[in-house]
Amino acid sequence: SVQGHLLLYEDKLYLAGGNAVSPAVYDIQSGKCLNDPAPLANCESTSPRGWELSLVGNRVIACGRPFYSRPDIPVYDHTVTKKLLHAPTGQRDIVWIDNSKLLCYEPLDKDALSRCVTDEKIPRHITQAWGQFKVSEKPLWQHDCPNSIAVAITKNAVVFADASQVTALELRSGKQLWSQTLPSAPVPWGMAVDGTGRVFLTLVDGQVLCIGS
Repeated sequence: SVQGHLLLYEDKLYLAGGNAVSPAVYDIQSGKCLNDPAPLANCESTSPRGWELSLVGNRVIACGRPFYSRPDIPVYDHTVTKKLLHAPTGQRDIVWIDNSKLLCYEPLDKDALSRCVTDEKIPRHITQAWGQFKVSEKPLWQHDCPNSIAVAITKNAVVFADASQVTALELRSGKQLWSQTLPSAPVPWGMAVDGTGRVFLTLVDGQVLCIGS
């Protein structure tokens, strides 16, 4: 079942299930599932269980929490805590690492990003993290955002939210543009920015907020 992110890349549809297989990969022309069935038949899948998908270079990674866990109880698994979002925008690349740090670069080489993803396979139910972000380029700026929950990127700003506030940074310099206190925490990935710059957030208490005019 489709419970998490969907990602379309190079004629393949990736579906994050948030369970034992994530992602499931399908050919968009035939609908054929491209996953190897042998590990599943032997109950030895080492796939991450997360419902979040990210494109790192030319590689698709899955990470984040399994959907069968309670959202208010931590899951201490490195496939949950080790994450990466790479998002190009114009002549800048934004990298969000482990829900704790934002970095801004000039456009990064795709092959170098792909090499950050590990192909290590550890047998018998032991999952491994996606890899390690390591590039030779120095960031133009970086901003610590511990326990951040949601990120949205526009042509001139990076907006992130934690459990208590939402903050906008200038894309060019990383300087804070504004910050707004939230009445409750947003849900993971529960933020979007429209074409006029208004920020929309979905909160865990059921509220939907619009910030801007």
